[in-house]
Amino acid sequence: MIKLNMKYKVIENHRTEYPNPLLLSQDEKVIIGEESGEDWPNWVFCTKLDKSNSGWVPKQIILYENDFGVIVENYSAKELDIDIGTIVEGIMQLNGWLWSKNMETSEIGWIPLEKMYFKEYVTKTEKDEEALSELIKQSWRSDIIVSRGKKYKVEDLEGILTYENGIIIGLGLYYIINGECEIVLLEALIQKQGIGTRIIEKIKEIAVTNKCKRLWLITSNDNIDAIKFYQRRGFCISNFYKNAMEESRKLKPEIPLIGEYEIPIRDEIEFEMEIYKTEGTSYNKR
Repeated sequence: MIKLNMKYKVIENHRTEYPNPLLLSQDEKVIIGEESGEDWPNWVFCTKLDKSNSGWVPKQIILYENDFGVIVENYSAKELDIDIGTIVEGIMQLNGWLWSKNMETSEIGWIPLEKMYFKEYVTKTEKDEEALSELIKQSWRSDIIVSRGKKYKVEDLEGILTYENGIIIGLGLYYIINGECEIVLLEALIQKQGIGTRIIEKIKEIAVTNKCKRLWLITSNDNIDAIKFYQRRGFCISNFYKNAMEESRKLKPEIPLIGEYEIPIRDEIEFEMEIYKTEGTSYNKR
């Protein structure tokens, strides 16, 4: 069960098949029926003891007692009839459905999550760190990040995250010290949607607010796509560190020898974007 309080946009009309929704009270006993299939896992079809109504109930709120179940919290199976383009507030996500509030009518009910779209850029908090560490392990073979001879972990860094329907699809981790802002890690899990660009813009805004002189980052010589990407977004090559990856591997042995396009991972390339040159803000226009 994920509590959200986020705004979603409806991308497909939804009409309920159950105009008389099942309402259950905490500690109420119900008759247990069939379980849902693979398309909608963890839902159970339940019937009131007087057989006056039936409906789908999340398995997570049922305490099983033989052929019966006890409901552990108040529950409504009400679904929202809703049209494309409507904005709703997602209150809670559970088993592929969203308990939500129609922002126009204030009506509350369930909507299939597959009929919703949500993307948000948010500041990293402590509650994100476990999920981020796992994500970084999957992408980079370890939760350790190495930049210019220094080791970082997620908890050491500030960050901007991109969430789509409650799932992280982009991240930018950064570190500000001595009037400089380093983007330590930038990753978009979905390409060609402007996620990386938007994260850079967000971090740049933070760097400006903190009166940083420059925004900078390190990438490796094999990362041809990143080298093109950063230059197209106003970064310039500021330094080249030949054979620097040898030292990085001492801190993080998981760094492979061969990288993108079968290129040996050998050197570090530093990119920078100047922000403050004199008093006041001077954006780099290169």
